[in-house]
Amino acid sequence: MAPEGRGARDLPWLAAFGIDLTSAFGAAFCIAPIVSMIDQAIIENASGRQTLLASLRSNVMQLVSKPGTFFTKPAFLLLWGVYGGTYTAANVINTTCDKQEASSATRAASKFIGVSATNLGLNISKDAVFTKMFAAPGAVPKPIPVPTYLCFGARDSLTVFASFNLAPIAAEALVERGVCSQGTATTTMQLLCPVAMQWLQAPLHLLGLDLYNRPGVPTAARTAEIQSKYLPTALARSARIGPAFGVGKLLNDPIRASMQLKAGASLSVTDTVKLQRNATH
Repeated sequence: MAPEGRGARDLPWLAAFGIDLTSAFGAAFCIAPIVSMIDQAIIENASGRQTLLASLRSNVMQLVSKPGTFFTKPAFLLLWGVYGGTYTAANVINTTCDKQEASSATRAASKFIGVSATNLGLNISKDAVFTKMFAAPGAVPKPIPVPTYLCFGARDSLTVFASFNLAPIAAEALVERGVCSQGTATTTMQLLCPVAMQWLQAPLHLLGLDLYNRPGVPTAARTAEIQSKYLPTALARSARIGPAFGVGKLLNDPIRASMQLKAGASLSVTDTVKLQRNATH
């Protein structure tokens, strides 16, 4: 659990935002390798470029044998940016709400709108790049159709809602019913809710990719394609979303709280020293 404190209330705005940015990108760096591997594998599998396992295997080998290449390639950097930006948005909204002493309802609404908008913009842009980057061999890059963007947007909105809004509500319900402690409830629901949502929105992800890869295909053929790839895609997206919106958030929150606590203690010591100096003059 995160250390107890007053959040960003007593910190200068610049210091609070610096902590928000540092904790966000630090947490994102930890989860970006696995998420980038899975994202690439899902898209390559959907396009027919490589099977899911073959893509994962080649990326793991690159991470182990050529880490410098892995950590500087676009796939990793894009994912680091997507989730660093997403966690930063959540942190900045929390900081602003802390300082303005916003109500729980205002905080929840602000977080859903702000984080959704940030994640949608970053994730859809990343998916547009990935879809072209990992298209079928010999495929000519073409513009991403609007329906594909709509599918990706609906997909990501559901994930953000599950992670930042549904998980805290579900955790609070468990605590109120005496099922488990606050720490256990928070960890469990933060991991479970985003993962469970992947089984509902995996068809949206596959539909968006298929609309790009096979424009003009009859509905029956498209439905059969989505059904054939549903299970491996849902499993892979569950494996990817656990780190992205579960582990990542569970890393970000305590890192941020710990840094805030240390910054607050440092400011208190500085203020005390100043008061003592003033008292002696």
